[in-house]
Amino acid sequence: MITLTLNSLIEDNGIFYWFAFILLAVFFRAWFSTSIKNRLAFVPYSSKFETWFFYPIILNGLAWASLVIFFMDENEPIVNAFIMITIAGIASGSMSTLISVKKYYFSFVFVVVGPVIVSLLLMEATEYNIFAIMVLFFIFFMLKNGAVFNQELTSNLRLITNNEALIQDLKNEKDKAIELSELKSQFLANMSHEIRTPLNAITGFIKILKDIKN
Repeated sequence: MITLTLNSLIEDNGIFYWFAFILLAVFFRAWFSTSIKNRLAFVPYSSKFETWFFYPIILNGLAWASLVIFFMDENEPIVNAFIMITIAGIASGSMSTLISVKKYYFSFVFVVVGPVIVSLLLMEATEYNIFAIMVLFFIFFMLKNGAVFNQELTSNLRLITNNEALIQDLKNEKDKAIELSELKSQFLANMSHEIRTPLNAITGFIKILKDIKN
């Protein structure tokens, strides 16, 4: 949809090459992520996997940034507006998938939105310079919200982990209590048997004495 809309606005076949770049970046990220996840099934997790995941994310960011670099034009205000709305939507939508790792989201936003600011500042019209300032505020807003969401997500994950640990501790305590109860019952049964045995002997001995006396 984005490609067709831009093609109708600027009538430049280069937009289809950009679309191919986007598809390549998306498929590469999907393939790369799947490969890493499959590998994690056989090897322990380490920090290097975070670095590996970082590369396809930046590639996707660069693919979207190229839309700004190659197609924003000071003489095409409608095209510029459409591109800026598209970039804003991509940056906002990435929060749901990237915010779990803050550096992923922050880096993606800078890579995608940064070229918009540079392009607007390089344009001579004052209106575009004002838009550049507005985009700066947009980045600040996105990063601030991203930091808040990341903190809440981290807190929720920590709470879930703590609850799971607590549930496991309670289960262990329950198992110990059941084991102690069984040991107690076994001990009392053994003691009852040990006590009854001499009592039966004493009772029988007393009965014999009574019989002898009679």
